[in-house]
Amino acid sequence: AAARAPAAATLAEDAAVLAALFPAPKPTAKAKKRAKAKPPGLVDGKRLTNLSIGVKPFEKLDGFPHAIADAIRRFDVKALAPEHVRALPLLMPTEAEARSLARSPPRRGAKLVAAERFLMAMVTCAPRMAAKAPCLRFVLDFKDDVAHARERLASASAAYAATLGSWP
Repeated sequence: AAARAPAAATLAEDAAVLAALFPAPKPTAKAKKRAKAKPPGLVDGKRLTNLSIGVKPFEKLDGFPHAIADAIRRFDVKALAPEHVRALPLLMPTEAEARSLARSPPRRGAKLVAAERFLMAMVTCAPRMAAKAPCLRFVLDFKDDVAHARERLASASAAYAATLGSWP
């Protein structure tokens, strides 16, 4: 234990020297003003930008964003265009976003952009909405997937039969 004490002291001294050599930068007045002026959004800025782009086609729907939540809740693939159904899983709120939005919803009367309204609807309209969106996509693609599987099975069966017929 005695041998370790000088090493701990040396580490503490080294850390103090490094802290003196590389001090943390002090925020400028402009940065402080910008931080105060910009209220935090519901989600991170890059994610909000991506969501805004992804949600744009949905904004034209009557009852946006609640119409989307209703279609997902009912597994109604006819209520949305196929390309919209395929895009939904990527737009759903993550678990962390859902928890954050549920814990601290926006103030009453706050102006939300379309992407934020979409996220709030997905969090508040039905539980496990993020898990249901991929299921909606499965329902949409199921018939096509079965038809494709049958084609592949028929092709494999024909190849198998041709292989068996070629043996002596």
